[in-house]
Amino acid sequence: MKFYVHYGEKELGFSFPQGWDVISAEDRPPISGVADPIKEIRDVLDHPIGSPRIEVLGEPLDENYLTNLGISVSKTEKKFNDAAGFTKKDDRLPRFFLEEKRLRVEMFWMSQKRR
Repeated sequence: MKFYVHYGEKELGFSFPQGWDVISAEDRPPISGVADPIKEIRDVLDHPIGSPRIEVLGEPLDENYLTNLGISVSKTEKKFNDAAGFTKKDDRLPRFFLEEKRLRVEMFWMSQKRR
């Protein structure tokens, strides 16, 4: 059986090796949810399997930690780019980000039959 993916305005065709079963995203069985996802997340963070709780591993993080980390990473990247000779002219998205239409993605799960 032939398959394809959308790429820009084109469809790219491909096939799988003989004996492979392919299940599309629509074919996969539904995954049951949990009644209270927040409670489940708290439970797994409070009772991790095979490791201590997160707060035991390091210092507690304040509410600005991730924001400050992102700023620090951006500044470090800027310093690297400056040292590498990049200028404001290089500080832009590639042209295809602006010109290419949205890519539709098809997802497949593959398994090889055991014989």
